[in-house]
Amino acid sequence: MIAVLCCRPGKQVDLQMDLISEFVFGEVEKRKKRNMTTAIHELQLIDCMSDFFQSPGGTPAVRNALFLSLFPADSPRYKILGNLVSFAIATQNKAVLNAAGIWMQQLGSTSPQSVGLARHVLNDYFVLTPRSIDKLKQLPVLAPHFTANLLTAIGEVYEDKDPPTELLRSLLMDSVLRLNNSDSNKHAISAQHLASTTRLLTANLQNRPNVEKVSRDLAMERLAQAVSAAMSANCIYGNKLKTYMRKETKKLEEKHIESRNAQKEESMIARNFEYERNWAFVARFCFLTESGTFRYHFELGGEERNLNLLLYYDGAHQWPTVYPSNKTCREKESILNIHYGQIVPLNTSWLSSGCVEDDDGVRCDSQRRFISARPRWWFIVLADCSSTKGLNVTYWISLTNAAPGAFWKEHFSADEFCNFYIALQLRSRRLLHISYKLFIASLLCQLLGVSCELYSYVNLGLRGMPAMNAYLLSQLSEACSETLYTVLMLLLAIGYTVTKSVLTSSQIRWLAVFIGSTAICQMSLYIYQSEVFDPGVVLYIYESPPGYGLIALKLIAWFVFVTRCFKTIRKLNTKLHFYTSLLLLGSVWFLFHPLTVLINTIFVDEWVRESMAKGSSLFIVFLGHIMFLYVTRPSVNNKRFPFHIRTFQVVPIGGQGQDHSYEPGPRTAVTAFTITRTPAYFSQSLRQA
Repeated sequence: MIAVLCCRPGKQVDLQMDLISEFVFGEVEKRKKRNMTTAIHELQLIDCMSDFFQSPGGTPAVRNALFLSLFPADSPRYKILGNLVSFAIATQNKAVLNAAGIWMQQLGSTSPQSVGLARHVLNDYFVLTPRSIDKLKQLPVLAPHFTANLLTAIGEVYEDKDPPTELLRSLLMDSVLRLNNSDSNKHAISAQHLASTTRLLTANLQNRPNVEKVSRDLAMERLAQAVSAAMSANCIYGNKLKTYMRKETKKLEEKHIESRNAQKEESMIARNFEYERNWAFVARFCFLTESGTFRYHFELGGEERNLNLLLYYDGAHQWPTVYPSNKTCREKESILNIHYGQIVPLNTSWLSSGCVEDDDGVRCDSQRRFISARPRWWFIVLADCSSTKGLNVTYWISLTNAAPGAFWKEHFSADEFCNFYIALQLRSRRLLHISYKLFIASLLCQLLGVSCELYSYVNLGLRGMPAMNAYLLSQLSEACSETLYTVLMLLLAIGYTVTKSVLTSSQIRWLAVFIGSTAICQMSLYIYQSEVFDPGVVLYIYESPPGYGLIALKLIAWFVFVTRCFKTIRKLNTKLHFYTSLLLLGSVWFLFHPLTVLINTIFVDEWVRESMAKGSSLFIVFLGHIMFLYVTRPSVNNKRFPFHIRTFQVVPIGGQGQDHSYEPGPRTAVTAFTITRTPAYFSQSLRQA
């Protein structure tokens, strides 16, 4: 019956828990007195549960859900759980072990519950019944997912101490090497988890300078062997190539860690490069006019005796003609001039390349400066036109745009830092328009909100639990973004920065009241959601008094927006084109949300209302920001461009909130200074005459 309840849609958790507590574990009688399970009853219960999970019929999803209901996170049934898992290991009950693996993954392999289960298994098989240790050797074959989670929990049991060698050999190495390369093992270990382990191990070794280099290399080598064994057994799922390349990259970065600290994916690249062709594109970077620096370190295997480093720029006769194209390696190389430094032979005979030969092969260390009339893209290529076996090169390159320590420029390509850097420069010179300040603030708040919400959903998908703090921050950030954009629309409707440079005191008070009311309604909505919402009744966030208040504020703001737009147009009809577009944009912005709520309430099913509202909200936010940029673009043929007054220049202002103090118009010429001629000048002129 409990399994049937797990299959049905809807939330019946309380009923499941009551049935399990009373009829499965016998914890509560009808008189509400707690019973203690006796040893014989516990053995019978474990035997019944093992038979149930191993019986045919039912889906793994139902079994996993039932297992989570039998042993929730806050349940005191850990002794029964430990005995059930130990019994499943002894009887090779695959269904119970798979469900236990999902249970550990849901709660977290390093959670106290999982660590307690691992401690119970260790006590049963290494202390109480050491002769049954052979049962553990079959775990990787029988239940690889459970084994992976159990090993992680065992690592937490021993904390900073090393687990016994016999334990590791019994659980992992001997059994993994006997695994068949089949699809039944493919969900045992996540490639992303291995990549995370590699990063943590590398960071830990880097933070311990007293550890000998031999020990560090040995640790990385042991990890590489474990990964290789797991890959040979086909028990790693995910992007294996990415994991392998990350591991090789980290090993190479370990060799250069003392001299190269700051690293960025685009500006600093380390790689073991294998390419089947003899001409290969490596990286691109947008260098500034005189500050661009390119540093490199190459390790050649011995067969690349004619390897060249080719540097193309974005001129029409250079990079676009060779990539992509069907030209041969010689033809692609022929358009470059070695005397201009665009061809760097990586061999010992070319002194400027910085190449030297030692017992391990040829190593090249040098740097180049990029000097051009304007910032331009440079494309870096490796080529050995005489090679018939392709390229096999280990390299490290650094691409920078400033001296070390310049955070905003050093490791950023010019196309990456340009926009934000220009905004900062405009702000420092008081040339960043107030309307664009509000727009940028709204955009940044929306970006922060979407990022936090995405993080919460990713956490929900990976761990089964959302990050509530991140989700709350996302809701607040998106609410701030919406409020800032609404204020921007109202300011433009009033004519601020379009037809006037200052606001009247009444307009300032009205805006303050509106912003305060919106903020209060937003906060009330979230407080109401967390404290008052009854999930059994309220399925949609706007089915509440604060939600209705927000919708009413939207409609009031739209009415004020429209009336102020018409009033501004009557005073200054030269801005008719702009305000026509603004009326359309603002009306869509203000009315879309209430209309969406109305349509959802009347026409949309209850279970899909929240997703429809969220998708519609993100769409209108995206459309509103894009349309604002389009309407206000500073183009010559844009008749709608509104900003002509000089909002930041200090000049005399007359009146209170006048409309045209900065409007371009005819000016009356005035005398700036007067040239006078002295009596000495006249007497000198007479003598000359």
